[in-house]
Amino acid sequence: MLQTIELKPIEESPLFYDALEKKLRKFFLKTIYVPLLQELNLTQKKIQNAKNKNPLLDALFKGSVQYLDGKFTGNFNASISKELKQIGAQFDRKTSSFKLQEEEIPLDVKQMIMASEYHWDQKIKKLDQKLSKINPKEIADQIDVTQLFDKNLWRADQDFRKNIKKITVLPELTDYQRQKIAEDWQNNMKLKIEGWTTEQVQKLRSQIFENVMAGKRKESQIPLILKVTKNIQQSHDEAVKKAKFLAHQETRLMMSTFKQARYEEAGSKSYIWRAVHRPHDSSPDHHIPGYVRYTHGLLDGKEILWNSPPITSNPGEPERRNHPGQDYNCRCFARPIIKKNQSSGKIPN
Repeated sequence: MLQTIELKPIEESPLFYDALEKKLRKFFLKTIYVPLLQELNLTQKKIQNAKNKNPLLDALFKGSVQYLDGKFTGNFNASISKELKQIGAQFDRKTSSFKLQEEEIPLDVKQMIMASEYHWDQKIKKLDQKLSKINPKEIADQIDVTQLFDKNLWRADQDFRKNIKKITVLPELTDYQRQKIAEDWQNNMKLKIEGWTTEQVQKLRSQIFENVMAGKRKESQIPLILKVTKNIQQSHDEAVKKAKFLAHQETRLMMSTFKQARYEEAGSKSYIWRAVHRPHDSSPDHHIPGYVRYTHGLLDGKEILWNSPPITSNPGEPERRNHPGQDYNCRCFARPIIKKNQSSGKIPN
């Protein structure tokens, strides 16, 4: 007669995901976004006399205010608004701009408008050149988090060995095996970073080109530099989300594969699918953030064979088969089953 033993799940520490996510965020910031922002930094000597600083001239040079088609547009504080009124500009509430005909603009302001246009035209050209020189593969090759992953792998294997200590004897995972798994994970991570970086560079260059063209058509009320800065900020926000995704999803996927291999080595042929203790979606047609997905909820408590992953996609979607932790953003976990012969205490082949 066989005795069924349901083992405790092996869970990674949230601290590991947090540390990895933080490292990836810093990596993206340092290798991609800091160099781009440095290119936009106002390091050139200002044309106006620093001793007689004018808020309007300063804003025009920085690009936070621009003059286009008879209108001053951009970000106006009290000082800038005061200067505009002093030169005769009238505020238009409908367009949130200050109107003033070109022939009425004072000479020093005209000079600054022309200087600013040239200044930012050169800035944008240099920024595009910097983007064109970004090599996604070289960037991806700079990431090194093998040791961080290996440390987590070692802890997971120690927990695994404690789980099966009284059930069976299993060879320890060697340093070489751990290193090989960690390197495979890092290589996969590099491919993801390379592909994502390629997409972001192409997207940024396209956005900058579109903004420049829009500016030349005089269709925009927003200064070009503000648009470009916003594009870079949005891309960085996406990088933050990507860092979290890679830290959680890719690591769960690799760890899920590792744990499956170790449990199968120990004689486990199946497991019980367990969902996290949260409400379950009641329909496959509507997912509520934070809830357990419909198909994952249906699997909760069921025995699954390791060699036959279940369908985790919703009806009507392309079929996906996954074990716990392998599907996108899946927080479910496996409780492995080992069956022993009660009379002999051995695990059947």
